[in-house]
Amino acid sequence: MATIQRTRRSVGPLGLAATTAGWTALTLAACGPATPTGARGEPLVDSLPVLSVTRDLHVGSVADPDSGFSRIGSVTVDREGLAYVAELQDSQIRVYDGSGRRVGTIGREGDGPGEFRSIGRMGLLGDTLWACDPTATRITLFTATGEMLGTIPAPGRWVSFGGGGMGLVQGVGLRRDGLVDYSLTNFRLSRGGTLDSIVAPDLVGDREGHVVDTVGFMRLPVPTAKQITLAGQDLRVPAAPDDYALHQRESAGLVTVARKAVQEDDEGTFAVTRLRPDGDTLYRRSYAYRPRPFTPALVDSLVARSIPYAVARTHLDTATVAKALKDALDLPPFQTPVSMVVVGVDGSVWLRREDDGGPTFRWIVLDPRGEPVGRFELPRSVTIRWARMGVFYGSALDDMGIPWLVRYRVG
Repeated sequence: MATIQRTRRSVGPLGLAATTAGWTALTLAACGPATPTGARGEPLVDSLPVLSVTRDLHVGSVADPDSGFSRIGSVTVDREGLAYVAELQDSQIRVYDGSGRRVGTIGREGDGPGEFRSIGRMGLLGDTLWACDPTATRITLFTATGEMLGTIPAPGRWVSFGGGGMGLVQGVGLRRDGLVDYSLTNFRLSRGGTLDSIVAPDLVGDREGHVVDTVGFMRLPVPTAKQITLAGQDLRVPAAPDDYALHQRESAGLVTVARKAVQEDDEGTFAVTRLRPDGDTLYRRSYAYRPRPFTPALVDSLVARSIPYAVARTHLDTATVAKALKDALDLPPFQTPVSMVVVGVDGSVWLRREDDGGPTFRWIVLDPRGEPVGRFELPRSVTIRWARMGVFYGSALDDMGIPWLVRYRVG
């Protein structure tokens, strides 16, 4: 494990001055002309101001394994602008300065102190870096320079949901108060099981691995598979996107997005609830949107992954298989309005809209109070991994499927 050389800066590429400027610009945008509202008075997110999004960092390599990535996981950024990036295949945390220069490496694959069997969520508690290893069921603590401070047990517990369902609830991350979040990480439905949804507990544990409180519950769908018979072969039909509430837990608390799809071509609403780590509600706000149907491009993308397997099983041509799978899809008339939620370290909320099957995704940003700030588009190959008002880090896949670390400014 290499020690990270740090140089303190009052202002840097991701320093406090830059962050404050980004926050100020977005706050002014939110406080500018009144946000258009829907028929019932909620902010209409389709008419929010368009924000400028500029990529100013692109880190990786196609040829150099030392600077290139295999699989990028969690990302966190400290107050001086150092980015800690989980490289999942190598089970290590790579550290980059604000210019994208690699300045250190934390951990490696293994079972020993400071080593990882896998890396899940990651974050900072003051100047302490923590990284959850769900396979080793522990959270490891490091100094900001990469020295190991200790570990916190994060054991898993299998619980029964009845109806043939079993779920694994385990420690997934460290909260701002130093306690451990426990959430459902795995679910199994036995053959003949009858569940279509479950209510999973949201638990809190102490630093000795004991659950000490229940802060809430989440209703989650149980994936079910429809089958068709084609050329004498049973084939699984891709499931339609569900409209159950989305839940995203971070050290700043829990954000839930209630996003029921509408059944008619009329204005819809979705609701965002932000909770403190202790379960108290910070806000609950509703937003209006214009529903979008499933486009032909999206339908094609839903069945695309199933086609090669189905062709190999049936020995039929691609067009015949694709048509059979599309005809068997059980799609609602309109999509759910939100497909992904990211919670910023400052409590901002970043919502990815419906999938139109095109080259980009639409996003909207809410400030820490739930006020809508604006909207922007990102290439669909970009996944946001860490965010704060005015800036976010993400991973981006190139045309060959190779991941790169990217940073974007938003204003």
